[in-house]
Amino acid sequence: MNTNALVIREQLHHGADHLHLVQSLNSIGRTYLHLHKLDTALDMFQRALATSERLFAADHPETAKSLHGLGFVHQYTHGGLDKSIEFYERSLDMYKRLSGGKADTADVAKLLFFLSSAHLALRQHDRALEYATLSLEMRRRLYKHHHQQQQHADLVKSL
Repeated sequence: MNTNALVIREQLHHGADHLHLVQSLNSIGRTYLHLHKLDTALDMFQRALATSERLFAADHPETAKSLHGLGFVHQYTHGGLDKSIEFYERSLDMYKRLSGGKADTADVAKLLFFLSSAHLALRQHDRALEYATLSLEMRRRLYKHHHQQQQHADLVKSL
């Protein structure tokens, strides 16, 4: 499992904060999510966020990933939906700032989808629909070219 990489990275950097440590913590957190070990995933994402915030004075993609992971963990723990939305919104805002003014990014579209899911779980249907629609429209713009290429490939295969 990824914990070996974490130990090695901690040893290499003599316990000091480092980008590689944050990356390992986020990766291990995602692994524990897939294993449905939410308490351990929560711990990994909290450590990643704390380390990332110490390392980077400004926004950083790994910080946004940690926030996203925390949002996901809280979404699937009892009573954590409000906290989940808070983390998702922080991650979304950070990804928007990191995009450098680019209107559409895959990370923003993904966070809009997760916000929709959290609002739906809270039965806030109007908000859920708003976020889902924004996510869908953004993904259509992002993947329009890919979709056109796929249609072209399908046409060529059919000939």
